[in-house]
Amino acid sequence: MKKSLAELGMTYANLSIDMQLYMVAQQIKWWEPARFNEVILRPGAMHIIMSFLGCIGMLMKGSGLDVLVGAAFGGLTGIMSGKAWVRAMRAFRMVSVELLQHFLQGGVKTFDEITAYIEEVRQHPTARHWVDNLVKPTLLAHQFLRAEREGDWLFQQLCLERMLAYFFSAGHIHYARYISWHLVEMRHLMPAAAKADLIAGAHVCRHSEGCWNSVSGDQFGEQTAIRTGEGRAERHDTLTGVGH
Repeated sequence: MKKSLAELGMTYANLSIDMQLYMVAQQIKWWEPARFNEVILRPGAMHIIMSFLGCIGMLMKGSGLDVLVGAAFGGLTGIMSGKAWVRAMRAFRMVSVELLQHFLQGGVKTFDEITAYIEEVRQHPTARHWVDNLVKPTLLAHQFLRAEREGDWLFQQLCLERMLAYFFSAGHIHYARYISWHLVEMRHLMPAAAKADLIAGAHVCRHSEGCWNSVSGDQFGEQTAIRTGEGRAERHDTLTGVGH
C-alpha cells in the first residue's frame, strides 16, 4: 500500500475497517509506531452505526419497542441488534416521530426546538426513559449519518464523542474503548497534514460526483465487492481511502 501511495503522490493511507480488524491493526501500529506512522486507522462508520443502533435496542429492551417494531416490520430480524441498520434507522425514526407527532404537527421545527421540547417532556420518569434511550440516540444516529453523507469529518468526530456514553451504557466495550482511543488520536496525536486530508473529506468515498452522496470507506468497500463479485482480484479505490 505504501508503494502504491508513493506512486500516486500520496503520503498518508486512510484505512476504514470494522472494529474486529481495527483492534488488531491498532495493536500492530502501537507495536511499531514509526513503521506505520503514515497509516491512519479509523473504525468504519457503517459498523459504528450498526453497533450504536444495537445499543438503542439493548437499552430499550423490555420497554415494548420490540413489539411495536415487530408489528410494523413483520419481524425483528437484525433490527434491534442493529445488524440490519437501514431497517433499524427507519424503525427507530418511525417510532420517534410518532412519539413527537403532537409537537411536530405545528409545522417544521428546528433541531433546537426539538431539543428544548424533549428536555421538557423528559421530566416524567417513563418519558425520560424513552427520550434518553430512543429519541435522543435516534437523532444522534441521524446526525452521524448526515456527517458521513456530507463528508464533514469534524461533525463526525463530535457525534462520536456524544455516542460514547451509549456504547458504555449498553456494554459495547470494544467500541467504547477503541473509539475513546480513536478520538484522542485524531485530536492530539495525528500529523497536521493527515488531519487536513480528513477535514478535506478523505474519510469518505463517492461512487459518483455530487453532494450528500458520500459513504464511509467500509460501506464503500462492501458495495464495491458486491458489485464486482466477492473474491475477484480487482483493484478497489477504497484501498487508497480517497475522498473525492
